[in-house]
Amino acid sequence: MSGSNVPNTFSLLQGGPTHRLQARLGLQAGDGLPTVRTGLIVAAIAWGPLAVLAAFDARNWDFQLGTSFYTDFGAYARYLLAIFILIVTERVADRRLNRLLSSFEESGIVGLGSHKDFLAMLVIADARTSSGRAELVMLLAAFGWATASLLHTQQINPDIWLSAGVSVSGPLSPAGWWQLLVSMPLFHFLVLRWFWRFGVWTVLLKNIASLPLQLVPTHPDRSGGLGFLTLFPAMFIPLAFSLSAVVASQALQEILFDDATFEVLRVSAIAWVIFVLVIFVGPLAVFSRPLISLQERAILDYGELVARYNRDAERQLYSEDAESRVLDAPTISAVADIAAGLDTIYSIKILPIQLWSIIPLALSAIVPMIAVAAVQVPIQTILSRIFGAIF
Repeated sequence: MSGSNVPNTFSLLQGGPTHRLQARLGLQAGDGLPTVRTGLIVAAIAWGPLAVLAAFDARNWDFQLGTSFYTDFGAYARYLLAIFILIVTERVADRRLNRLLSSFEESGIVGLGSHKDFLAMLVIADARTSSGRAELVMLLAAFGWATASLLHTQQINPDIWLSAGVSVSGPLSPAGWWQLLVSMPLFHFLVLRWFWRFGVWTVLLKNIASLPLQLVPTHPDRSGGLGFLTLFPAMFIPLAFSLSAVVASQALQEILFDDATFEVLRVSAIAWVIFVLVIFVGPLAVFSRPLISLQERAILDYGELVARYNRDAERQLYSEDAESRVLDAPTISAVADIAAGLDTIYSIKILPIQLWSIIPLALSAIVPMIAVAAVQVPIQTILSRIFGAIF
């Protein structure tokens, strides 16, 4: 990154045992990031054997249980869509995250006096996202989460492809065992790893916000110069959509097999959208305190400046000397510029984000839920309720 002091080796997404394994298997490009091919291969490992084993189960043991796999929207959402996006998003996010971090120094918001502290924070964040110990904990948690999820699914719908057929002993079908031991832990591990990264990112931003930032109160982005951070949520729209599809598929399962009502779905949808906004927008809230402090200081400083300039201008206007009553161009320009700057200061946002960045993110979370709600309520009714609530 030209002009930036951010190390080229820094990455919030590269490193760790998982990336080293990918490298050994030839699943990374020259830049150390997984490719689209990697996403396709891993998704195929998660979903392909399930499809084969479910078909085998249908042909030899229990036709009804085996074929239910092919109508299981959750399997498609988790193992084909979500796993693929969870992997390929790394390539897009890595480049953009590094570019955002470099903007702190390139814009002068992090000054030369804070350069060493800034680099130390990057090194710590890099080590955390590459931690083998953290990945081990996430892997164990993924297996525990997979077991709990599978038990819950069997409880609400025992006649499903996960369960053993009439000629199979044990609690699970062959496809069920593959899901328990491979597919579901793999999906949950990738999800947990992204949540861990967002946690590290939040701590990193919090540490950066604690530095003596050189914010500009009259910056036109109305965020003191931090407006570039509005790109952060937008880069994860595909990720939010894929996770929303998984949540929606689970909600659909609750509706079809557990008689869940539209009201329950509505509450779940609202809670999910809030959760998505907290995860993808919440990290930027660490800059609220610096922005509030910036606004308070600027209101006082610029208020005094406006008062001084306006007082001088009024003194000229009300002067007894007629020639002195004509304000010169520099005075008029200075008064107008300072007044415009004060207007900008009063409109400083407490979050460095624009509405155009939030709306697509919220839509990516709600659209899969609308599709599920259409199972119970006509889509026209759902849309009219949404637009009625908005407008």
